[in-house]
This record gives sequence, C-alpha cells and structure tokens, in this order.
Amino acid sequence: MDDTSRNKRVRTLVRTVNAQRKKQAAQIDILCNDFIAAQKDFLEALNRLSFTADFYESLLAAAEPDEVFSIASECIKARISNLNVGIFTRGSGSFELRMFESAPGDGLADYPLESCFNTEAVDQVCTSNKICSLDELLEMGLQANPKAAEQLSAFAIPFGPCGASTGFILLYRTKQKPITGDQLKYIVAITTGLAAAIEAHGLHSTPKI
Repeated sequence: MDDTSRNKRVRTLVRTVNAQRKKQAAQIDILCNDFIAAQKDFLEALNRLSFTADFYESLLAAAEPDEVFSIASECIKARISNLNVGIFTRGSGSFELRMFESAPGDGLADYPLESCFNTEAVDQVCTSNKICSLDELLEMGLQANPKAAEQLSAFAIPFGPCGASTGFILLYRTKQKPITGDQLKYIVAITTGLAAAIEAHGLHSTPKI
C-alpha cells in the first residue's frame, strides 16, 4: 500500500472516530441535561410537598372556623409576595367572600377585582372547576375595569377534586410581577385540604333569606 492510500485511510479513520466522539458527547449532554431537569423537578416536588404539609399543620391550629381562611391566605402570601387573595365560598344562590389584601401602595387598590364578581360569575368559575386566567374570567362575563386586564395578573383556582367546586381562591397582583405556572402548582396542592377544612367547619355560603 502506497503512502497516499495509507494517509487517506488514516484521515477517514480519524473522521469516523471524531464523528463517533461528537455523537457520544451529544448523547452525554442529553443525559446530563435530563438528569439535571429530573433532579430539579424532584426537588420542586419535595418543596411543594413540604409547603402542603406545613399548610395542613397550620390548619390544625385553627381555633375558630374563620381562621381557616386567614391561615390559607398567610400560607399563600408566604409563597407569593405582593398578592391580593380572595376566597369565595359558594352556596345555593349565594356566595361569601373573604378578602385578604396586600400592603398599601402596591397599586392593587385601584383595581379591586374581587368586587367584580356576582353570583353568576362565581357559579361559572365553580362549575368549570378549572384554573381560570383573567382573560378567561372576562370571557365568562366578569365585569371588570378594562384597565384591569392591562394591569393585573390574576387567576381563580377552584377547590374540589372533581365535578362542580364549592368555591375558589382568587389571586391577583400587578403584571410587573406576573403569577407563574410554578407558583400556581403550590396553590393547587393545598386546595383539596382547604376544601376539606371548609367542609369540616361548615364554612360554605348559606342561602340568603
């Protein structure tokens, strides 16, 4: 075999080895990224579990029925800052609202979203039994200030595992700090326990006479 053929074979072999190395390196990167992502998801799941456990433990300290709502609000605000929290409970043809406002000066007082709900709007959210964004609430007929949609990040989160819900949590704050999907997962994690506590204390709205 002459030198030209030998050099050609060596170059071909080197290219093949390099291609294999690049392929292996890409596969290793994918595995590492998958591992890091899985580890991050696992840690986030543990954090949500810890948050839920702390919430349930706090509920045990409720000496008065209405403390259930204040405890829920405190736990939510500890997780998401600069937030207005409203908890709606639904009865037959009526509803009740417990409102927990954020600190003054955050701009939320100009858009009191909780005051825009009537019985029909509450019923629609509870019947849908899904997380509703502000845009979806407006599509349902919520009579909010048009500027609210421009200024607020808001969600209604029903509690109840299936069927029509008996109430929901309203969260809103300015769009400068929008509520994220990851934050919503924490709130969803406590809704079943909150619904059970409300049921146990008989805190659903009662029909108006």
